[in-house]
Amino acid sequence: MKLSRDSVVVGIDDSESAREAAHFAVAHFADAREIVLVAVIPDGTRPVLPAPGDVTTPYTGSLPAVQPAIPSEEDRKKCEAMLDDLRTQLESTHKDSETTSAPIKTRVMAGDPAEQLATLGDDAGLLVIGHHGADQKFAGRIGRTSRGLPGHSLCPVLIYRPGDAGNSVVVGMDTSEYSSVAALDAADFAVNAGLPLRVVVGVDPLGDSERTHTQTELDLTWLRSEVPGLDVSVEYAQGPAAEVLVAASENARLLVMGKRGLGLFAGMAVQLGRTASQVIDKVNTSLMLVSFRDDPRLANRRIVD
Repeated sequence: MKLSRDSVVVGIDDSESAREAAHFAVAHFADAREIVLVAVIPDGTRPVLPAPGDVTTPYTGSLPAVQPAIPSEEDRKKCEAMLDDLRTQLESTHKDSETTSAPIKTRVMAGDPAEQLATLGDDAGLLVIGHHGADQKFAGRIGRTSRGLPGHSLCPVLIYRPGDAGNSVVVGMDTSEYSSVAALDAADFAVNAGLPLRVVVGVDPLGDSERTHTQTELDLTWLRSEVPGLDVSVEYAQGPAAEVLVAASENARLLVMGKRGLGLFAGMAVQLGRTASQVIDKVNTSLMLVSFRDDPRLANRRIVD
């Protein structure tokens, strides 16, 4: 992932999951232009009622209109203090590491968290969020923002889950150009983290397995040429794609996949496909969902005739 000119946006609330996601971002994306910690105050709604003494508007029998409730100054100051404390902690924890080159900034917004973060994703290189928020009762389950954000963000979204001890990076490929973009991001992450990349390719027993193998070997050669220092291997597997990827990523630090696969068509480069939707709910490691983009390195990728 080429982040030297882009920012990494980290969604922050008062949850341990969000704080751990911030540490993960600082540790792994030192080549970013900046890392921005963003807290979004949910605006909520309040009824719009007639002013006291207003008897000119007849009762219509309908519910009162609603409009966003403006966050209080106290709420905003609490969020600013929370972000400042986290930034201080991050800078202190990583001060002796080579991963401190990206400056850490903070920002407070108001509105729906998923919508606001998706808006920031229009200009960011990556969005990072914890797998559940402060309002999530069961820590193992995916949160509402984590579930909704990937399908609306134009940039890749990384959903962090605890456990940085994984010994590899796993990427799912289906020989499509979309999955090749995900493979580039996975390869960049793997080299920066000093980890091997495992490419997992699903094989259709009724399909053209020879063509799949040939295209995959060409793709591995292409990845090695585009990402110097890459240690990459391939695994072929049969079965439902989501189950294959979840099983392959059990001991991985990060699973990377495209938001959509071979079924991609115009206008659906952002929405999640069926496999990605299933993996979000089942995976136990950190997951990066990659949107399609016209990466210039794709021009060097050979396609089997």
